[in-house]
Formats: sequence, C-alpha cells, structure tokens
Amino acid sequence: MKGKKGGTDEGGVRSACYLRWPGTLPKGRVVKEIAGAIDLLPTLSALTGAPRVGDQPLDGRDLTPLLKEENPNWAPRLIFSHQNGNVSVRSQQYRLDAQGGLYDMLADPGQQTDVAATQPATAEELRQAVQQWRTDVLGSGPAPSTAGPKKKGQAKGAVMDPAPTRWAMGSFHELPSPPVTARPPAGSNAAPMPQTAPTSSTGPRWRTR
Repeated sequence: MKGKKGGTDEGGVRSACYLRWPGTLPKGRVVKEIAGAIDLLPTLSALTGAPRVGDQPLDGRDLTPLLKEENPNWAPRLIFSHQNGNVSVRSQQYRLDAQGGLYDMLADPGQQTDVAATQPATAEELRQAVQQWRTDVLGSGPAPSTAGPKKKGQAKGAVMDPAPTRWAMGSFHELPSPPVTARPPAGSNAAPMPQTAPTSSTGPRWRTR
C-alpha cells in the first residue's frame, strides 16, 4: 500500500481489527465495509448497553449491524484522515489523497493510478467533502500545504493549518515524538547534537476472533 505511518494514504492509516465475543458476535464473519477507530465507542456502547457520557455528536457509527447481521442495511459513508494539515478521505471504493489525486481502492489498492481525470465528478464530490470537513472540524484559516508529509531537508515556512492536529483515525501513541538535544560532556568543545526522542512501540492493539 502507498504511504507510511504519519501520512494520510492507505498505507499510513489502514489497520486490521479483530473482535471476539463468544455468544454475542458470530464467529468467522468478515466485514468488508470501511470503518475506523472512531467507531469503537458507539459500537461498544451499543453492544454492552452502557450509556455514553455527554450529548455531543460522534464522528463514528455503531458497527453492530455489520458484526451481527448477514445483510445489514448500511448507508455509504466517508472516513477522513488528518495529519500535519493534510487531509485525505476514503469512501467504500475511492480515496482522495491530500494532493487531490483520486484512486479506485477496489481495483487499485496500492494507489498507483490517479483516476481523477477520468472520474471528475467523483473527485469533485470528495474535494467538496474534504473542504466541508475542514470547515466543520478545523475551522477557518489559511489553506494548508498540499505537499504531503514533510521530507528531510524541506524548507521552513510552509503554510500549515493553524488548528491543532485531530485524528479521524489513529491513536494518541501515533503522534510524533518531540525533538531533544544531546548535550556533550562537561569540558568538551563539541556542539550540542539534535536527536529524535525514542518512540514507544507499544500502543492499542485491536483484535477480535
């Protein structure tokens, strides 16, 4: 898959999820509809009967029909991914990347062929959805950079989204570690060396069987 951790392409946000609850969830069911970590709260709340706290609208949806029913009545949806001012959006069939490229994820799961030119209506529909999501979630402000994830040696001063990062998919442990500076021994003439703080390899793992 295209992309890596810290980006908004399929390879940066896609994860497997396994659920196991004998006597409640049927064994061996494979859910093909797109879903995300944002769906865990409403799903677990519905399955356990535990009321959620607060009345603010949730981004996620209750996945119970997909987990328990053979032919659920499931409406199409969009899932947005945001990192460092870049936003991509995924429908069941397509992904619009942060640079405006459109990819048919069913026919081209590796995101190799941009079909925006041959599917202009779909590309425009998803672009408008991204813009609306930015307005609703991030608020108004200067347009962010569409250059993709920052690369080594990239010049400073690129326009960035002024709002704090919000993850539509992912978890707190995926945030980048802050830089640290290694100090030389006392009496040494060596200059301080900037380094990257080590990141934890641990984090939430979701499995169901």
